[in-house]
Amino acid sequence: PAGFILFGRNVETLEQVWECNQKLYALSKQPPILSIDQEGGRVRRIKDTYWPPMRHLGNLDDLDWTEKIIRGINQEILDLGFNANWAPCADVDSNPDNPVIGDRSFSRSPELCAKHVERCIEVMHSMNMIACAKHFPGHGDTDLDSHLDLPTVNKSKRDIENCELIPFQRSID
Repeated sequence: PAGFILFGRNVETLEQVWECNQKLYALSKQPPILSIDQEGGRVRRIKDTYWPPMRHLGNLDDLDWTEKIIRGINQEILDLGFNANWAPCADVDSNPDNPVIGDRSFSRSPELCAKHVERCIEVMHSMNMIACAKHFPGHGDTDLDSHLDLPTVNKSKRDIENCELIPFQRSID
C-alpha cells in the first residue's frame, strides 16, 4: 500500500496512534503516506486538544493567526507520525442550508476563503505536511449531506468559476 488514513474509530490514545504509525512506516517498502482528517473545529480525529473552526480564522481575517493555528494543528499530527492532512476545507460556505460545510469554511466570500486556504497550504508544505484542499469542486453550495446522499449543484460553469472554484484554483496555483 502507498498510504493509510486513520479515522476517529482508530484513535484511542496518542501513544497508540504514534505506535501504529511507526509500525505502518516500518512495514512499508517505501515511505508511506500516513494521513488523518484534522481540520480543526468539529472535524478532528485527535480530540486531545481543541482547535477552532476555520470560520473563526476567516472572521478574524488575520493571516498571521491563520498561520499560527495551522502550524499548531499540523505540528501535533507531525509529532504523531503523520505526513498528510486532509485539510484545509477550501469550500466557500455559499449556501446557509448546507448541513456539512458551515463553519468548516473560512468564509462565504470566495476571495477571503481563497487567501486563507492559500496560506494554510503554504504553511503545511513548509512543515513537510501533505495538504489536500477539499471538497473539489466545491461542496459549499449543496443542501444535502454527502455522507448520506449525492448532492448536486445546479449552477452555470461561469457561476461555479466565480465562486466555488476560486479557492481551489488558488490552492493549485
